Amino acid sequence: MREMSLKSNSPDLLAEYFAVCGLPEEPTPYDVSEIIRNGEEIVLSESKCLDFSRYSTPIVDIQLINLSQKEHPPDGYQLITETVDGSAECSLQSRAGEDLCICYRRGYDKPPIGDIGLVDTNQRLKANSSNITHTVGSRPAVLMKKRFLPNSNMYFSYSRLPKNYGVDQLALTDICVILKNKGEVCPLGYKELPQKLVCPSLSADMHICYKKSFVKRYIATYQPEVLMWYHVCPGRSQPQTTSILDGHQITAPLPTDDALAEPIFNSVDIATLANFCLPWGAAIESWSVEQNPPRSVFFTFVVTNAAYQKFHGSALTFYEPYDVSRLDRDRCYRLDVDPELALLNKDGTAAEDDLFTPEELVRIEHRQGVFAASRVGDRVLGVTKTICLVSRFDFNDAFRPFLAFLESCCFGPKARPIPLERYLAFMLQEIPFPDLCCPYVLVDLDGYHMRLQIPFENYMSSPSGEPYANLLHRIGSELCLQLIVQLLTEQKLLFISVMPDFLVNTIQQLITLIHPLHWVLVYIPLIHMRCIHVIQSPSPYLIGVDSRFFEFFCLPSDDDITVIDLDTRLFRPAINNRFTDAKCLPKGPYKRLKSALVENEKQLEEIAKKIREDEKLGVKSEEKYTNHICLVGTKVRRACFSFMAELLQDYREFLLPVTSKGRELLFDSEEYVKHAPERNCQPFYKALVETQLWADFVRDLNCISERTPELESFDNCIAQLKQLRLGRHRQRGFAVDDDCSQVSSGSGGDGSISDGRVNRSHSALSVLTNGAGGSTNSPRGSIGGAQDDASLNGGLIGLGNGRLFNSEYSKVVDPPDGVLEMDPLCIDLPMNQFTWTGNAHFPEAINSALLDQLCSRIAQRTVAHTVEPINMHNPSTTSLLSGDFVDSMGTCADSRGTPTNTQEFYPPAKHLPPPLSFVPGNGVPEALGIAKLNSLLKRTQQETTDCLVNATRRRDLGGYLWAELLLSEVYSLWFLLLPAFIASLQQRYSDSATGPVCLEACYFLFHVVKMFLRLWDSVLQPVDQVILSPAGV
Repeated sequence: MREMSLKSNSPDLLAEYFAVCGLPEEPTPYDVSEIIRNGEEIVLSESKCLDFSRYSTPIVDIQLINLSQKEHPPDGYQLITETVDGSAECSLQSRAGEDLCICYRRGYDKPPIGDIGLVDTNQRLKANSSNITHTVGSRPAVLMKKRFLPNSNMYFSYSRLPKNYGVDQLALTDICVILKNKGEVCPLGYKELPQKLVCPSLSADMHICYKKSFVKRYIATYQPEVLMWYHVCPGRSQPQTTSILDGHQITAPLPTDDALAEPIFNSVDIATLANFCLPWGAAIESWSVEQNPPRSVFFTFVVTNAAYQKFHGSALTFYEPYDVSRLDRDRCYRLDVDPELALLNKDGTAAEDDLFTPEELVRIEHRQGVFAASRVGDRVLGVTKTICLVSRFDFNDAFRPFLAFLESCCFGPKARPIPLERYLAFMLQEIPFPDLCCPYVLVDLDGYHMRLQIPFENYMSSPSGEPYANLLHRIGSELCLQLIVQLLTEQKLLFISVMPDFLVNTIQQLITLIHPLHWVLVYIPLIHMRCIHVIQSPSPYLIGVDSRFFEFFCLPSDDDITVIDLDTRLFRPAINNRFTDAKCLPKGPYKRLKSALVENEKQLEEIAKKIREDEKLGVKSEEKYTNHICLVGTKVRRACFSFMAELLQDYREFLLPVTSKGRELLFDSEEYVKHAPERNCQPFYKALVETQLWADFVRDLNCISERTPELESFDNCIAQLKQLRLGRHRQRGFAVDDDCSQVSSGSGGDGSISDGRVNRSHSALSVLTNGAGGSTNSPRGSIGGAQDDASLNGGLIGLGNGRLFNSEYSKVVDPPDGVLEMDPLCIDLPMNQFTWTGNAHFPEAINSALLDQLCSRIAQRTVAHTVEPINMHNPSTTSLLSGDFVDSMGTCADSRGTPTNTQEFYPPAKHLPPPLSFVPGNGVPEALGIAKLNSLLKRTQQETTDCLVNATRRRDLGGYLWAELLLSEVYSLWFLLLPAFIASLQQRYSDSATGPVCLEACYFLFHVVKMFLRLWDSVLQPVDQVILSPAGV
């Protein structure tokens, strides 16, 4: 007996942990001994010494040298004379036929170069860009664009960062040249210029590659630690509900999950959390007073605890002013700070004021803001800190506004003190959990708009298409197709990027494109350095890492890792990777998916162009195109879903029954591969059925699980796909058999006929359809089935048209009262017990007891507003005979579905014969759903065995135990058949199909509730998974 609430009262919390990670008071140096010991084979340094505080010096100047005129590079310049592998000499050919060579200089004496390129001589330059028109010897430096075309000229161009550039900006750190005809490829972490260079060799294919990194110089790295954490769980408040029956008041606690009440992290997990929040360690950094302070960075990550449970973290890393009184000589040396000036600052002496004029000091304070307090001479000091929320659910970047709001209260232009405990209680306990009844929850925190939606639990649960539009726009259609192939064949995939938020979001969206298959192997979207040795794992994985990885490590020598550089769209397949081209897919599905992705990519390019044009006019137009972007993203999801439906459309014909002869053999892989429509795609299907994701997929098909409605929805879409193709063939005059054998078994490639094929089961269409018309309506909970258009719109829940998610069902939550004394939740609490955010410093400790009390009060207040005492003998107070009460009892659990949709839901015919049609409007289909009833009636092999063993044991014991089992089974069957009985009463006695529940049904429900309350107090536990609650009846 689990549920007592008469309304939806989910115990799910938005987040369960709030943590602050950073530099402790007594920091310890960053220990790399464990990293070197575990990853000795991949450490790049010959001395096996790692220093993560070391960054490459940026390039500040680039020149061209005329080798034909024997020009020499200036002092301090490095000349590029060979290709990246040293296999050949490299020189560019000028318009005059002379050999030119690139040279560059590193340093910090001027703003570094931010980008390079090759532009036509008549092309207009961008802002802060310059062309190299002459060599160091003042000779023309016009490059030849195409051989034998006299007017095809171009210049080498570069752009420089502004003078007040920040340490968190990207700048050029290396340049190299490759010859593709010599087998050289762009190094990992580099970007290749698309223009081909003309060189003396006629057959050479020469390209320039460059690398960018952060402009950091003086930095000290230490071991990060969790400075403060707080765990909230439903078990803290112990709220209760009250009901009245036969004159007696019954009080029962609301259900709380014991697993949720236990801490999800132990001490080791807490230390791991700090490493994820600060992957390169906690750092103290200094920058010039002329540079802008670094900005905050938001990113998400996935962390696994000691119990192998996966949790999602949302983190915001920022800098706060460093306490200069804690400087010692070692830190002064590493941060380029004058020790004497630091000592004077400790004594409160402003001896360095003579270094700047009053006007300069005003300008410095305006530029540095709160960091002006940590200025020592001409250097400014800052220390990294991360605030983090950990949740059981994937909310993507929905928590970013809340974390940014907390940071702005300490460091923003509108910094103000807020009671941290009150706002944490608001976030962790007061904001409702979004569900299908209320899919959107909107919160406005002083201009920071937080928009929560149903968390990402599977491919179909997120109603927004914007992440998929961003994915396609950032990586392109070609790379997207390549990555789908790599995921389906379970390759070792290593993603790299300098932007952690982009890295994690891309990986999280990619694994959803292969629905209904789930990636079940190693999955670390953002890895920290202490577990970098995982990339040496022999099993497939999906790992994301910062691009700086290649400055300290190299790839293992087994050459089985496929690397994807998301910043440059570089795809580097492993040497032994057999699927380096997306053309290994069946031609039909491949062509249709590619066409759809290319078309959507063009639309996104047009939208991006319009946004850039509006920005030039000073108009912020991102929100203006949000709906269009979401619509394109929904089209991307539909295209990928249609592709997977075509790819796997006949898989059920090769499922094998569980027999005593081969219990472990659940799928006929050999026949499935043999019946692939094209011979060239058989290796792909063979690799697919050998993967772990396919094994888990087959297992889920043979067992009742939470994925059962989702898989039934996928089958419905496959059936609809075959219906559409069947209609096209008949229109074209094809002779089509009744068993739909014109559809190929493996992939559905172009609808070709498979000759000589023996159909071992009923036709795929007849098996998947239900009813005379062959329509396959979606079962409840399956998120929707296929619609009537060729793109399978319904396969994506109808997200674009808001079929399940409507703005009318959004909830707006007001933030806490700005005046704490006016807040009813805190009116009797002493104000001095709250932790107030300070100026230029985020608190590292909170009052946990006070926060527990606030969470308990919020939980009790929520229960008081949700559940009212029920008097079973007073119809006037309970409205038992009214349609509203019955609706709240019978449909509240599933009113989170389509609020205005009265469509009947049916399961596929292969699982259950067509049931009796329910009268629309009686609430029973929405209350229980045929798919859920089907799942309850259908037992797995293991469940059947366990029930038989339990029943046999109790029968042998006899007496009370045997009678209790029989009575429990009776109640199980009674509640299983209850919806059908209520429906029959409604059909027989109701005058109107859309009217309220008839009196006979209401009277029977009155006795149902009484029986339910008696069972609540009894020791009977029905052996089947039956939810005995008013919501279930």
